[in-house]
Amino acid sequence: MDPEFLNVDQEHIHDQTVSSCGCSFGEPINVGKLQSWIQELIQTKSNDLYRYKGVINVAGMDDPFIFQGVHMLFTGTFMKGGWKGSKDKLTNFCFIGKNIDKEYLINGFKNCIADKLSYN
Repeated sequence: MDPEFLNVDQEHIHDQTVSSCGCSFGEPINVGKLQSWIQELIQTKSNDLYRYKGVINVAGMDDPFIFQGVHMLFTGTFMKGGWKGSKDKLTNFCFIGKNIDKEYLINGFKNCIADKLSYN
């Protein structure tokens, strides 16, 4: 037990390499592209990914795909009735970790946007 644990006057240091990245956009996502990209992301960046989660508007699906992960642990599922008649089916995601490359993450999702032929 550290008697100074709750001492707010005590000096503390924040790790400047830890940050977060979030984004939101409306275009539907190609689930195949997303799975491939997430798999690559987990294999190459998992040590730096502390927490990630999102709600994905998947092309051709009526329900949102909900995902979350910690390092290499990833889970995702479609949530029945998740949009509840909403006109705005937005993709939202957030990553928290060390040495976060925001441009890489945002572009990774944008590269998964479905072309019009795949969901019309």
